[in-house]
Amino acid sequence: MKEPSQTTKRVVKETTQALEKVEATAHDIKQWDQQRPDFPGEHLIVAVAGLALLMASGKARTPLKKMILTAVGTAALARAASGRGGVSRVAGWIVGKK
Repeated sequence: MKEPSQTTKRVVKETTQALEKVEATAHDIKQWDQQRPDFPGEHLIVAVAGLALLMASGKARTPLKKMILTAVGTAALARAASGRGGVSRVAGWIVGKK
């Protein structure tokens, strides 16, 4: 098998470094989000935004736009349902746990 060129090696190295930076930034954002207090209605607002994005995806004309809107809308609904005190918190209140 042929040895990768210097350009290929450089691109792989730069791509790996960029991915590591994105991963570190995402981790920092997640930590910040876990530390901040919830505000009233946060999950409802995120759920409505997710539904709106999913509805918009149905009207999108290009497959790429449909895919992006569907992915972001689904992520928003998942966040509303499971993120910091979402469905799990409500379920806890229903069964009597705090």
